[in-house]
Amino acid sequence: MLRMIFGLKREDITGEWRRSHIDKLQDLFSSPTSTRVIKSRKMEWAGHVVRMECLRVAHRVFVGEP
Repeated sequence: MLRMIFGLKREDITGEWRRSHIDKLQDLFSSPTSTRVIKSRKMEWAGHVVRMECLRVAHRVFVGEP
Protein backbone atom coordinates (compact mmCIF):
# COMPACT_ATOMS: atom_id res chain seq x y z
CA MET A 1 0.00 0.00 0.00
CA LEU A 2 2.82 2.41 0.81
CA ARG A 3 4.36 1.84 -2.61
CA MET A 4 1.04 2.65 -4.25
CA ILE A 5 0.73 5.86 -2.24
CA PHE A 6 4.25 7.10 -2.90
CA GLY A 7 4.62 5.57 -6.35
CA LEU A 8 7.58 6.47 -8.51
CA LYS A 9 10.22 8.97 -7.50
CA ARG A 10 12.40 11.02 -9.81
CA GLU A 11 16.11 11.30 -9.07
CA ASP A 12 17.30 14.90 -8.82
CA ILE A 13 20.71 14.33 -10.36
CA THR A 14 20.05 11.86 -13.18
CA GLY A 15 16.39 12.62 -13.81
CA GLU A 16 15.56 8.89 -13.94
CA TRP A 17 12.42 7.44 -12.43
CA ARG A 18 12.74 4.74 -9.79
CA ARG A 19 10.45 2.76 -7.53
CA SER A 20 10.67 3.19 -3.79
CA HIS A 21 11.98 0.10 -2.02
CA ILE A 22 9.42 -1.36 0.34
CA ASP A 23 11.94 -1.89 3.15
CA LYS A 24 12.85 1.81 3.16
CA LEU A 25 9.16 2.77 3.19
CA GLN A 26 8.47 0.40 6.07
CA ASP A 27 11.42 1.77 8.04
CA LEU A 28 10.16 5.28 7.41
CA PHE A 29 6.66 4.57 8.73
CA SER A 30 7.16 1.83 11.30
CA SER A 31 9.28 3.82 13.74
CA PRO A 32 7.22 6.12 15.95
CA THR A 33 7.89 9.83 15.77
CA SER A 34 8.93 11.71 18.88
CA THR A 35 5.54 13.44 18.94
CA ARG A 36 3.72 10.11 19.04
CA VAL A 37 5.98 8.83 21.81
CA ILE A 38 5.37 11.95 23.91
CA LYS A 39 1.60 11.79 23.40
CA SER A 40 1.59 8.10 24.26
CA ARG A 41 3.50 8.69 27.49
CA LYS A 42 1.18 11.54 28.44
CA MET A 43 -1.79 9.21 28.02
CA GLU A 44 -0.07 6.56 30.14
CA TRP A 45 0.57 9.14 32.84
CA ALA A 46 -3.04 10.35 32.71
CA GLY A 47 -4.27 6.78 33.16
CA HIS A 48 -1.95 6.35 36.11
CA VAL A 49 -3.19 9.55 37.77
CA VAL A 50 -6.85 8.59 37.26
CA ARG A 51 -6.23 5.30 39.09
CA MET A 52 -4.58 7.06 42.06
CA GLU A 53 -6.30 7.51 45.40
CA CYS A 54 -8.65 10.49 45.58
CA LEU A 55 -6.60 12.14 48.35
CA ARG A 56 -3.40 12.39 46.28
CA VAL A 57 -2.56 15.91 45.08
CA ALA A 58 -1.88 14.87 41.46
CA HIS A 59 -5.28 13.16 41.24
CA ARG A 60 -7.13 16.14 42.72
CA VAL A 61 -5.40 18.57 40.33
CA PHE A 62 -6.07 16.30 37.35
CA VAL A 63 -9.81 15.99 38.04
CA GLY A 64 -10.09 19.67 38.96
CA GLU A 65 -10.80 19.39 42.69
CA PRO A 66 -8.08 21.35 44.49
